[in-house]
Amino acid sequence: MLTAGILAVAGILGLYLLHRYASRPYTWKVPVSDLRSSLETLLRRGYDGSFVLIKEPGTERFVQFAKYIRARGDFGLELGFPRTTWSGEYYSKLENLLVHEGTVFRRRPVATDPTTEFLEVDCGKDTELAFRIAYTILTTIFQIPLSTRLRVRFSNLSLTDELIDTR
Repeated sequence: MLTAGILAVAGILGLYLLHRYASRPYTWKVPVSDLRSSLETLLRRGYDGSFVLIKEPGTERFVQFAKYIRARGDFGLELGFPRTTWSGEYYSKLENLLVHEGTVFRRRPVATDPTTEFLEVDCGKDTELAFRIAYTILTTIFQIPLSTRLRVRFSNLSLTDELIDTR
């Protein structure tokens, strides 16, 4: 009787742990040079508000692009770079670089302490522009070596390879 109880508890615990592991978002490990395909995937398969988070392992540093859909066929990608505790030293460097490159951007204030604002770049459907911005942030501003395998995580993608261009 005691053995059956122990097995039942072990089985329930095992199922719980399996569920916890399986419900975690899947993360790909991608070198900087291969990020273009991740951005193309987001643009094609992402729903309105979907995003890709490109994170340097072992740090708080990340680059994030979100997909927007305004109307059928009117969709694109937008960089959102936060001004917050970890990014303070990088924020002005990115802003100066975008000014120097002639890239249009805007600052959007937010009231979510410790994040005070976002620097946003609308890349539209130009995944090459999105890639160049991500590449520059990662290699020039963060100074991440090209050999680094970044952690890439998506939110809210279509499970099939289909173009999502309406809300």
